[in-house]
Amino acid sequence: MPLRKALQTTLKVFLTTPHTSTSKKASKYKLVILDFDGTLFDTVEALTCSFILTFEELISNHKLDMETLYPPHVKKFREMYALHALELQKPYPSAKELLMGLKARGIPVAIVSNKVITVLFGAMDRYKLSEYVQSDLIVGDPLYGERRKSDPVGHTNVLVPYLKNIYWDDWVQKEREILMMGGIVTEFKFARSIGARLCWFKFGNRNKADCEGLPS
Repeated sequence: MPLRKALQTTLKVFLTTPHTSTSKKASKYKLVILDFDGTLFDTVEALTCSFILTFEELISNHKLDMETLYPPHVKKFREMYALHALELQKPYPSAKELLMGLKARGIPVAIVSNKVITVLFGAMDRYKLSEYVQSDLIVGDPLYGERRKSDPVGHTNVLVPYLKNIYWDDWVQKEREILMMGGIVTEFKFARSIGARLCWFKFGNRNKADCEGLPS
């Protein structure tokens, strides 16, 4: 299915139709959370470039594999990404349309990623998408502390306090009131950890077989 049609279908099915047999009104989520890599932005070229530069400088004799990117080298990888790859990450076609549709429906949008938060801000600003996602609802490193997604801390410790303060003083998540959009196992686990529904994006940076093998 072409990407534009897939995003339009997402809006129609998940945002304008009931999700329970007893519902008489169209569902309305309190929050939609988007992943960044492979969901909102195409970062394959940026990641590949950064991996190659990192391995060439530090561990060129190792297999080019995520498993060999040990913690001591993550800092160098991020340096390479910031220096050489920012212009290589681009929003997917219709990403802006998706964000505009959510904003038009009055649904707050958040981005939760393991990426460095300044990279997230820069990408959103570069492609003029910042107006659709409040900066306080963009969660990235180092806001997790020592943890990383799929740990729910980005939601429980960052998003929920902000949302309760700004949107609803008595904001309490009920089951299925949050929609997580993402495409890898991490997003599946994150959605489950916060009791959210999941919209699986099958395109982008992902291992389809791993996701399909997860229990529903």
